[in-house]
Parts: sequence; structure tokens; C-alpha cells
Amino acid sequence: MSKKIQYTLIIHLVVIIWGYTGIMGKAITLPATEMVWWRLGIAVISLGLLFPLIQKKLTKIGPDLWMKTMFVGVLVGLHWITFFHSIKLSSISLGIICLATTTLHVSWLEPLIKKTKFNVLDLILSIVVFGGMFLISTQESGNILAIAVGLLSAFLAALFSVSNAVLVEKMPAPQLTLIELTSGFVVLSLFLVFQGDMNLALFEKIDADLFWKLLFLGVICTSIAFILAVNATKYLGAFTVSLTINLEPVYTIILALIIYPGSEKMDPLFYVGSAIIVSAVVTNGIIKNRQRRKASRLDLA
Repeated sequence: MSKKIQYTLIIHLVVIIWGYTGIMGKAITLPATEMVWWRLGIAVISLGLLFPLIQKKLTKIGPDLWMKTMFVGVLVGLHWITFFHSIKLSSISLGIICLATTTLHVSWLEPLIKKTKFNVLDLILSIVVFGGMFLISTQESGNILAIAVGLLSAFLAALFSVSNAVLVEKMPAPQLTLIELTSGFVVLSLFLVFQGDMNLALFEKIDADLFWKLLFLGVICTSIAFILAVNATKYLGAFTVSLTINLEPVYTIILALIIYPGSEKMDPLFYVGSAIIVSAVVTNGIIKNRQRRKASRLDLA
């Protein structure tokens, strides 16, 4: 088996694992905030232990970069909380499709944060995504709160994704991720302290079955998946990996239908709207790749 095929299979496995986080969000009975606290804590410990395998030494960074990275870490925590909360309010399928609208937000956030020119194609595809989301919302009128929370989660995902695209140019990805996850964990811990929720009850709820689910979420779905994704990116390139990640809603909905066939079966128009959103996201990736290749050829000329 060639390296390309091997790492292509690996990145698809990673996307399936990430898609499974939505399933875990439904299976774990803890409130979203407590679930994310456990996920961050376990992920920080496991990634810290695995860190020497993926980065030999730490890169020195200044105070300003520290603050920006820590802020993005808080965004990651908020994104996970709102994502899991939207799933608990409705269904896995609805939560993951709301998350797929991240591209809509990236299209207008990226020009603002990275100071790049606004792309008309992004606007057109964003309108298509909005149309698919509108179609879904008309079928899920009883889940407006879940949709609102899910769309907020997508906005936060876009904000930290665009911010990370800037930060990763200034430090290695493993170090960036470790700082972000640690920052999110510390801030969320402080929040629980001020709320009066940092007590023995936070630990007494965790039986053996729940602990193994949280361990899977923190280690496999977060730390291991991240390491595999980083290694796959080195061989396949950032575009191929990002395009494959766009298939996450498809994998998640399929998994949800298999595991929760009763609660996850939706109206046919839901799947029409979902197909519109996923198609727009994949089309965006394909067109962007062609534009990059064309620009690269012009630079070489």
C-alpha cells in the first residue's frame, strides 16, 4: 500500500472519529459544560504525554502571542459547549448540520481577520448554505433554540479556525493546540469554581461506564485524532485534509442513523437541505483548490 493511500485512509478514519464526537455528546449524560471540562482535562493530559512524540522542543513565543492563543483556547471550549448543548436540545443530525455552516462564517470572517480580499464565490456559496439551512429550519420549527445554539457553535468554530490559520504560522501546530486546550481547561475550571459547581459532585457522577466514554472522547476523539490529522497533513497537504473534513456531517448522520435509528430519522426535506449544505461546502473546496493551482502556475511562470 502506497503512503498516499495509507494516509488517505487515515484521514478518513480521523473524520469518522470526529464525527463520532456528536454520538458521544448524545451518549454522555453529563451537562454540556461538565462534559467539555472533562474532555479538555483528559485531552490536555493525554496530549501532554504524547507531545514529545510529535514535537521535539517548544518554540519560544512572546506575551502577545500567548494572550491571543489563550483567547482562541477559550473559543474552542465555548464552541464545544454550544455544539454539545445543541445536540442535547435536539438531535445529532441537526447539531452537525448546523456546524456545517461554519464555512458561511469563514467567508466573511477571513477577510476581516487576515486582511484579505472578499471573494464573491464565498458570498454565493454562503447564500446556498443559508438556503439549505432555511429549508432545514422550516422542517425543524420546534427546535429553533437548538438551531440558534448550533449556529452559534458554527460561528465560534469559524472564528477559532480563521484565528488558528494566523497563529499556526507563528508556532508549531502541536504546541498551539496544547496551549489552546490548556487555556480552555483553566478558564472553564475557573468558571465552574465561580458558579459553585467545582465540587465532589463533579466527580461523584462519574461511574466506570461514563469514565470510559469520557476517556474515549478526550484521548481518541481529541488527542489521537489530532496527531493522526497532523501526520496525514504532512503527506497529503492541507487542502486534501480540509476537503475530507468537510465530509464529517455525512459520516456523522450515517453513524447517528445506525446507532439511534428512532430519534435520528428526519423528514426527507431535512436531508435535501443537508445535501445542499454539504454540496456547497465540498464545491467550495474544489474550486478553491483549482484557484490555488492556477495561482501557483502563474507564480512559477
